[in-house]
Amino acid sequence: MNRHGLRVLEFEKIRGRVRDRCLTDEASTAIRRERVQTDPDRIRALLDRVGVLKSCLASTVESPDLGFPPVTGILERLSREGVVLEPLELANIAQFTKSSVALHEYLYAAAEQARTGGRAAAPLTDRLAEFVGDHPPVHPVYERLFRYVDPDGSVREREIPELRSIRSEILRAEQDLQKSAAALAQRDDVKRLLSATVPTQRDGRTVLALKADHRGKLHGIVHEVSGSGATIFVEPEELVVRNNAVVEAENRYRNELLRIMRDLSRFCREAIETLRETVALAVETDRALCRARFAQDYSCQRADLGARRLLLRRARHPLLGDAAVPINVDMPEDKRVLIVTGPNTGGKTVTLKTIGLLALMNQFGLEIPAAPGSELPVFSGVYADIGDEQSIEQNLSTFSGHMRNIARILNHADDTSLVLLDELGSGTDPEEGGALAMAMLDELLRRRPFTVVTTHHGRLKHYGFTHPQALNASVEFDPDSLRPTYHIIPGVPGSSHAVEIAAQMGILRSVTTQAKAYLAGEEYDTGRIIRRLTDREQELRHHEQRVGERERELEAQARSMSARADELDRRERELRSGKIRELEQWAGEARSRLENLVREIREGELTREKTQAVKAYIAETGEELAREREASGPVGRRPDGQDNDSFRPDLQLAEGTAVRVRSSGKEGVVHRRGKGSTWVVQLGPVRLPVEEQDLVPVRRRAEGLSVSYAGAVGGEQAPAFELDLRGYRLEDALAAVERQIDRALLFGLSDFGIVHGMGEGVLQQGVRDLLRRHTHVAHFEFARPEEGGFGRTDVHLQ
Repeated sequence: MNRHGLRVLEFEKIRGRVRDRCLTDEASTAIRRERVQTDPDRIRALLDRVGVLKSCLASTVESPDLGFPPVTGILERLSREGVVLEPLELANIAQFTKSSVALHEYLYAAAEQARTGGRAAAPLTDRLAEFVGDHPPVHPVYERLFRYVDPDGSVREREIPELRSIRSEILRAEQDLQKSAAALAQRDDVKRLLSATVPTQRDGRTVLALKADHRGKLHGIVHEVSGSGATIFVEPEELVVRNNAVVEAENRYRNELLRIMRDLSRFCREAIETLRETVALAVETDRALCRARFAQDYSCQRADLGARRLLLRRARHPLLGDAAVPINVDMPEDKRVLIVTGPNTGGKTVTLKTIGLLALMNQFGLEIPAAPGSELPVFSGVYADIGDEQSIEQNLSTFSGHMRNIARILNHADDTSLVLLDELGSGTDPEEGGALAMAMLDELLRRRPFTVVTTHHGRLKHYGFTHPQALNASVEFDPDSLRPTYHIIPGVPGSSHAVEIAAQMGILRSVTTQAKAYLAGEEYDTGRIIRRLTDREQELRHHEQRVGERERELEAQARSMSARADELDRRERELRSGKIRELEQWAGEARSRLENLVREIREGELTREKTQAVKAYIAETGEELAREREASGPVGRRPDGQDNDSFRPDLQLAEGTAVRVRSSGKEGVVHRRGKGSTWVVQLGPVRLPVEEQDLVPVRRRAEGLSVSYAGAVGGEQAPAFELDLRGYRLEDALAAVERQIDRALLFGLSDFGIVHGMGEGVLQQGVRDLLRRHTHVAHFEFARPEEGGFGRTDVHLQ
């Protein structure tokens, strides 16, 4: 990728902000060395990982406390036989591996939460496993290391019996030494010889500070003489044995500690391949995770990769923060040059930098700060000529610097490049500069890179109108406030508004008035046309805003009315259900009373005729309850409104009758008479016995037409309740679906299933696209898991 373009577009600042979000030093180093990619497959793979991890970060699973100290150098040392690691180095290995496991578990927990939260997120764990996989088995490593060292590298000697025992010996020896030294210093014959009665340390041994005047009066070993020569630090003979005892105990402690560190180092060396795999996995995960954090922090979205058009929706320059004004840029496939004009300080240069920087971010595996639906090609190079190219050391003027840079661009740009040119043709005579700029655009059109230029030259505005592969755009200028709005208006060139901006910057009114007078006699007709087009564009935008606001208001009203209708429907169902419960309670009580009466009558030796009369009364009571239930209507369905036409209580149940099941609300077709008072009903792909009182005839076909799905009508074969497309080519499968819908409409079959399997998803997507477009399909959805799940689609016709 072009280094000059990376520099002027300030890509390294973005790289730095990504590195700031790394958890590991190793990943930060890798990000620093990474290059902007030009291979679409690599970019797509990295963006896939970023998208998965971004979804994980959006979960409510609590993030663990992680610490990743640098370990790459430690593992390099460890690979050499005989090397003994320090306690802090072992602690770093333990902390890194434990954090790596915790991060791995956190990501899977977050992915699992997203999977259970909705069907669309179901494959998230599978997608995470594709590049994270299983973690290497490092639990034994950090568990054993943390038994001997703490995360800060201190030795846990209280947990190690050998060290704890030796430490106790050291403490006892030091206490004996201190007591002996203090007692010696307080003896009258010794005290007068000392410059200080408090024992001190020299060379790790306890000594007394002897006055130089009494040299030789206290027998012992001289360890040091003060700088002034007035004090001699002597280890008296009485303390030598006790000092030796302390030193010997400390040596035993160091030897034991060395033995433990050697054993732990050998243990880690045996697991070094597992440790290297752990570090590689953590670093690779972190390289994508830091990008996901960046995308989350900057509200980024993934752009459509490899598109043939350049489309940015509400794109923001990430380095401007909250001050960034979203812009829209659209270069269709048949356009190759976008000419942006308008006032100074209006945002033209920021537009160039936003386009270039977002293109680089996209090819660095970053999502971009823009709205969904943005599209970016994969560029082989991003070339930019932005800013002042003046160089005193190389004897280059501003114009010369621009020309040298543009010369390099013209030599290297091709049809897969992005070229950004700021203030093209400026810095020299306007006539010559304009002509040179048009010739450069001619060459760029011949080479066909995506080219975006900013300019004030009127000739280039004409160029945008007269060349079919060129497109004009302008930065908006508010005529009321006389300030730029930083919005991009496509298709319309803009005026520079130099006089108005000069007035805003404090130029004398007399000067700006005179400037307007000069312009009045020299303004081209195109200037007035441009202003009228700009005004018309602003009017259209304001009209679109009003229409959009009205649409949002209507949508809000529609949602409110729908919610109100749902609430009324819910209350209606509650009232009906309550009424039925009351009736059933009454019937139960009445039946109980009458049964008791019958029992009493039998015990009272009444006649058989009277007993039958009582039973007839019970039957009449049950019939009355059924009539009351029928009058209340089916629960969950409105007896009035649009559903009213579908109910046909006058129809008798028979084979082929279209019915609705009261209890579930599902519709089907009577297949045959069942046992007792039941009918076998075809409900989608299954046949179920249903009680006759739970069935309501509905009108789904012409009256009097006897439907038999096993036969044919007019020579047309009957539709299938379940259309199996597995093994079909996509073209044949779509034709079969079309025939199935036609036959279902002819035979009055409103519901059926399509088995397409899952596989690579081509057949599934093609079938669902056809159903989405078909005018006779009311709606469709995947089947329940027990009925085929994502491998089957249930279709409901209008």
